Order: sequence, then structure tokens, then C-alpha cells
Amino acid sequence: MATQIKIGNYGYTCQPRWGFGSPVHPRLADIIGRHKSDYLRLIERFVDLRDLFAAIPREAAEDAATPRWMNPWFTGLDAIALTGMLVRHDPRLLVEIGSGNSTKFARHAIAARGLRTRIVSIDPQPRAEVDGLCDEVIRTPAEFVDQGVFSRLKPGDILFIDSSHRSLPNSDVTALFLEILPDLPPGVFVHIHDVYLPYDYPPHAEGLMYNEQYLLAALLLGEAKWLEPVFPAYLAAQDPQLSARFAPIWQALGTNAFPAPSNSFWLNIKRRR
Repeated sequence: MATQIKIGNYGYTCQPRWGFGSPVHPRLADIIGRHKSDYLRLIERFVDLRDLFAAIPREAAEDAATPRWMNPWFTGLDAIALTGMLVRHDPRLLVEIGSGNSTKFARHAIAARGLRTRIVSIDPQPRAEVDGLCDEVIRTPAEFVDQGVFSRLKPGDILFIDSSHRSLPNSDVTALFLEILPDLPPGVFVHIHDVYLPYDYPPHAEGLMYNEQYLLAALLLGEAKWLEPVFPAYLAAQDPQLSARFAPIWQALGTNAFPAPSNSFWLNIKRRR
């Protein structure tokens, strides 16, 4: 059932506009789907890491530094993609805007493979106790952080965004999309969580007022050539050809059922023309 909300004099009916019983957004599906062959090749790289994934326990104490598959915040394809991108690119720097279970998976990959990656955590209230897993902690909202932090990102590095998901005056999302992303150098990888494109936000998100993925959608629809989709986790789970390629990983883990859907969206910053 749709959620009714009112802001000022205007009322809104919050419900999925694309997907979830309706067709997905056709142009977004085409734009994101153009890179399907790249997604398939990347998944094969992930499959090569199945022993690394199998070493991660299904369950662990919530306050443990160890990652666990059965958590409701960052699991399944989200964790596979983050681990895979770290191992594949061995970035010097991982800047996290929003930390928690993702940080545990990142630290596990760094330790297991001897990566050079330093973790910078930007989060006023991380979703797990992760300070000991990070090389640098900034417990300030992203919109108030000195932007010099982001100028440290170089080609091959990762900007990991798991923010408030709401673009409002002076919100983290507004600052990130209008000030930070356009200034990133080519070769930086960007992760944005809770993105379902080319689907809308799902029914369970009704009333949360998330709108971050609409900013990303507008950029993609405007053919922003400096943003190249690298891996859309939610689409990968829905697409039969893409999802089938993960079978060796599910076999290694002994399950493909997780507490929540994966919704990471990975991009690569390209040279501006």
C-alpha cells in the first residue's frame, strides 16, 4: 500500500514508479545494460575469489570485528563486490562515507590479501564499532568535512558512499553529488549504497524519503560520460544471465539466501570531454 505524506501544502503518494510489478525505467535499463559484458567479466573475477568469501563466517557476534554474511545491512553481492574491487585494484585509499559492516568486510579483505589500502571512515554515528578497523576516523557529517580529504583520492582509489540517501539543503547527498563527485579525478571508483536502478526504490522504502538514486539517474539519463557503471548489484541479482554466474560462490558459501537484498551501485570516474 502506498504511503501518503505531506510537506508544506503539497501531498505525495510514495510508491515505486518503475519495477516491482511495473516495467523498469526503459532508458535507464538501456544505459546501464550497455555494460553487461563488462559486468559478466567482473563477476568471473569475483568467482575466482570464492575461497576468500568462504572463509567469512555466516554468523558472528554483532560487536565482533569479524564480518558476517547474515547481517541485514551489507551482505550478499554488496560484500562480494566490495571485497572483489579491493582485491582487484588494491587501492591506496578507501574513503568511507558511512561505516559499519562494510568496514568489517573491507578490513577482512585487506588483511587476508595483504593489501596496501588505508581506510578513512567519515561517519558521525557508525552502524558498528569500527574505529579499531580504520586507519583514520572523522566523526563528522560528510557535508561538514574539509573537502581536502576527497582530494586525496587518486586513480584506483575508492570513494564508498552509504549516506543518509536524502538530497536536502546542505545534506551529505547534496554536497557529494554537486561538489565532490564532479571533482574526482578519472580512475577513481565510486560505490553508492541503496541504489536499485533501473528499478525504483522498493515498496519497503516507502515513507523513508530516499531520493539519492534520482540524482544518479538524472546524471545517467543526461549521458554523463564521466560516470561509467561498473557493477549494479540489484540489477545483477534480478538478471537471469548475471545472477547465474554467481553459482560457484553460492556453492562455496553453502547458501544464496541473505537477510536483505543487495543494492550497491559501482561506478568509475572517466575523463571528462
